[in-house]
Amino acid sequence: MQSSSDLSLSITSTSSISFTAQRYDLILCVRFLERSLLPQLRAMLLPGGFIVYCTFVDGPGLRAFGRPSGPEHVLQPGELAALFGPGQGFKVLRDEVALSADGRELSWFVAQLSTD
Repeated sequence: MQSSSDLSLSITSTSSISFTAQRYDLILCVRFLERSLLPQLRAMLLPGGFIVYCTFVDGPGLRAFGRPSGPEHVLQPGELAALFGPGQGFKVLRDEVALSADGRELSWFVAQLSTD
């Protein structure tokens, strides 16, 4: 990990991400799901880096609320652990579903890429 004097912050949209240019200590994704990008996120992490993901997961509260709707916008339970789990070189630190204030299910997921 970099020292605090070398710390930089990059906030970017998916339209401006360069998947080969940089690697990061932390990737944070909140209430966004673009499945085509998920496999590329691993390559963007430095060894020992973290992925933190919070987005909607399928459940009765989400279906009652009505949006987001459609499988392309909603995680399935266990989907992130399958992509960023021990079999892919990650240590899962948190993988749970919690309810948002409006009753929709949110996946809270944190994993660290191995330094090996």
